[in-house]
Parts: sequence; structure tokens; C-alpha cells
Amino acid sequence: MSKTVNRSLAVVLATAGGLTAQRLWKLHEQRNPAAQGKDTAGSLRWNVVTIQAPHELSVDAELPDPLRRLSSKVEVRFRPAPGDRGVELAARPREGFEDEGLRREIREALRDSKQLIETGEILRILPRPEGARPATPTGAIVDLAERIGKKGGVL
Repeated sequence: MSKTVNRSLAVVLATAGGLTAQRLWKLHEQRNPAAQGKDTAGSLRWNVVTIQAPHELSVDAELPDPLRRLSSKVEVRFRPAPGDRGVELAARPREGFEDEGLRREIREALRDSKQLIETGEILRILPRPEGARPATPTGAIVDLAERIGKKGGVL
């Protein structure tokens, strides 16, 4: 086989593998209430990030812009982190606003808020500052991970 056919076959296999993994994850979420953001009792779960910031942040804190945009749909709380290691910033959907799209927005807003409070800016990887690069099978997997990375996984 030629190199072009091998590369095309690799891209097709990588794409099929990614789509299968995505489908399996959605099935897992449907069967597992905790994966949907609810604990086993059915109440809404808090998403939490620990921020390296003084405890005064938890007393007089204004919401960072990423969370302020969602403030009508989410509950937000600050509290000291265990072990005197900063502040915990937590958010969860208000009653009646629970859906997977909002949960993803909350996760992204928490990550952005953490970066904003700790560094003063939100780091972005897209668009790439170095410009476009040639398409490769492994590059396609990295691109997919970058697109969905902020919306899922561990905070």
C-alpha cells in the first residue's frame, strides 16, 4: 500500500475510534447519575476548583466575568480550601436549569475564572498563535482533545 492510503486508513481508524469512545462515554453518562452531575440522591452536584488566592477573596468576592455571565442560571459559593491552601470556588446549576450544556459552560467558566484570578488572564490555545500545521492522524486526535478538553474531564 502507498503512504497516502496508509495515512487515510489511519485517519479513518482514529476517527472511528474517537467516535466510538464518545458514544461509549454518552452511554456511561446516561446510566450513571453521578456522571450527569447529580449525586445518587438526585440533588445537583457542585463543581469546584481550588484557587491559589488569599482567604479575603471568599468574603468580599465579586464573581469573575466568566461566572457573572451565568449568574442567573447558577449558584456560586466561595469558601476556604482545606489545609489553608487557598479558596474553593464552586458552582452548580440552579433548580430548573440543569442540562448537560449548562454543566459544560459551568466547567469552562470555573476553569477560566481560576486562570483569571490566579494569573490575570485567560489562556487560550485556539486559534494557534503559530498558525496552521499540516494535518496528521495524531494531530487530528490532539485537535479533538483541545476542542472538548475544557468542557469535560476533571476540573
